[in-house]
Amino acid sequence: MADLRIKPLQGIGDIIFGMTVTEVGRLLGKPEKSVIDIRQAPARFGSKRLVYSRKWAYPSLGIVLSFTAPNEFAVDLLLHRITIEDPNVTIDGIRLLGLTEDAFLEAIAETQVSDIHLVRNVQPIEFVDPECDIREYVCDRARISFWIERGTVSSICMWDEWRATPYMKFKTTVKMAVPGTE
Repeated sequence: MADLRIKPLQGIGDIIFGMTVTEVGRLLGKPEKSVIDIRQAPARFGSKRLVYSRKWAYPSLGIVLSFTAPNEFAVDLLLHRITIEDPNVTIDGIRLLGLTEDAFLEAIAETQVSDIHLVRNVQPIEFVDPECDIREYVCDRARISFWIERGTVSSICMWDEWRATPYMKFKTTVKMAVPGTE
């Protein structure tokens, strides 16, 4: 992927929130890993409809894309979440992945997403190492979060709530191996 500039509330490079699975497939090709999640809509919404979501992982590109239906009647899934692990990605020309937490806090202050706050007690769904120190900083306004693992920025996650299914408020993680370390 040539363009690794994060555009808050829009996407990264040519990957834009709201793209269909088909459009992303044309742009990036077949995913290297794919996960389909099927859940029943929560009872509080009075629906027994199954909710489908799909994650496409491109470890060689350092991204995971998450798709869901925007409503109960949609047929095609739309891109609503982008997780980035490529260390070359930038926000306002600044590389953040790989920085220590202190260096990150200093660098993020120079970007358009400087209004972050710390979320404590992050609990990823798949906890490979229970001793792993994980912290998450979030800029709610820009719908972007930064994961700090063992003191270093490890991933950036962006989401688009307008296109995400309103009753799908769960977070999943597809861990990618660093190319060449598998």
